[in-house]
Amino acid sequence: ASRFNGKDPAKLTPARREQLIAEWTTSRGVTREELHTAIQRQAYLRKLADRRVSYSDEMLHDEYDRVHGERVEVQHIQLAAPRFFDQIKDRLDKGEDFERLATDFSQNALSREKRALLPPFSKNDSDVPPIFREVAFALQPGQVSKLVEAEGSFHLLKLVKRIPADDAKFDDVVEKLKKHLHARLVALEMEKLSSELVMKARLKIEDPVLREQYMNRSAAGQIVGPPLAGP
Repeated sequence: ASRFNGKDPAKLTPARREQLIAEWTTSRGVTREELHTAIQRQAYLRKLADRRVSYSDEMLHDEYDRVHGERVEVQHIQLAAPRFFDQIKDRLDKGEDFERLATDFSQNALSREKRALLPPFSKNDSDVPPIFREVAFALQPGQVSKLVEAEGSFHLLKLVKRIPADDAKFDDVVEKLKKHLHARLVALEMEKLSSELVMKARLKIEDPVLREQYMNRSAAGQIVGPPLAGP
């Protein structure tokens, strides 16, 4: 019961560390060698990204607005297809809870598991699709949006609350903002580098049926992946 009484958890012993690694690799179906390779890959990507990242004073002030300016908190449902909109709207009109509908309908596991809540965001938060920001800031608390299309998917947003800007002074938090902004830019650059490396690879698919399926789906824009190696 120590986890409920405010005491610090026990220190991670070598035996417990090995147990956790074994549980993690088994649950995901990867070997320790694959895990080690993935960790090394991320470490190299981080070093490369760290050298490529820079930011301006304007970006730093944007980060201040993103963290300390007015923000909104919304609940979110990602629909499997637009045809579900009328069904969800009908149940909302009858007073059914948005969170319950997210559990039943949403394709987004991250928000679904957090009571349909997205992390709060500001008007200039570049991590959030522009249409999300535009729609969310136009809503009143408790109001549900119309069907929103973003990045090839369909969504509903419900404004939970507006979070007023805090009274933090820029000069008082600038060092913390620099660390946050740098870390965020490094993470974005790592994703970019990872995608570039994948697309420079040559994928070899020996099974002719799978090879043809990959080519057809790539041509149709259903998947994005590296080009195939020659036969």
